[in-house]
Amino acid sequence: DLVFGSLPVELYLINLLHFFEGSGKPFLEGDMNLFQDLDNYSNEESIIYNNNFKIGFADKAWERNDYKKFIEHIDSLVKFELPESYKMKYKMALKKLNNNL
Repeated sequence: DLVFGSLPVELYLINLLHFFEGSGKPFLEGDMNLFQDLDNYSNEESIIYNNNFKIGFADKAWERNDYKKFIEHIDSLVKFELPESYKMKYKMALKKLNNNL
């Protein structure tokens, strides 16, 4: 017997049918707004993921007192409002770099 996850194939197909009769119907109808919404959602999630990744690098740079790298990582964030603590760290990093010049 074919099994999808823990569901038997018959139950899987029934669930799939219910999906396409309900909230999945726009997929079958080719609703371009839905596809655009999904694309926008995917792009926004990608930005959030990448920003979180970059913040992790910024944190590591801060711990190493590598203020130049910290600033580079923060500057590379896309469409992101920095928490107040990072704004303060950013100002401190700029000040430390300017003092070392």
